[in-house]
Amino acid sequence: MEPDSKAQAQQRANQIRSFQAEVARLEAEGVMQLSADQQRAIHTYHDDLLAGFSQTFGIDRNRQARQLSLGMRIASFLGALALAASIFFLFYQFWGRFGSTAQVSILVLASLATFSATGLIAKRDTSGYLG
Repeated sequence: MEPDSKAQAQQRANQIRSFQAEVARLEAEGVMQLSADQQRAIHTYHDDLLAGFSQTFGIDRNRQARQLSLGMRIASFLGALALAASIFFLFYQFWGRFGSTAQVSILVLASLATFSATGLIAKRDTSGYLG
């Protein structure tokens, strides 16, 4: 069954990693032993699935990729927070010098510009962070 979303694809990838870890543990404890052909077939099947999920949904294929994604989300959030704070303090310094019409125009245009930019980025970006 093919996943319909990035979340489902990521869940399936996590299940594959759990399965691989359990098979390795069972083999190490001598509970079962797969033949070389069986191991190769399972490994090839899982690699093909993960490659397809990665290409289609941009999933994290392993623990390092998951940690990198989390780190990038945190860094992006902190960067956005810093940018918002700097813009706030810049406008705070000069806001009283603008007339009411200019203030309303700035707020409306800034909102429309960021909304439009988000829409354009969402169309071009396939990572799923905006979609």
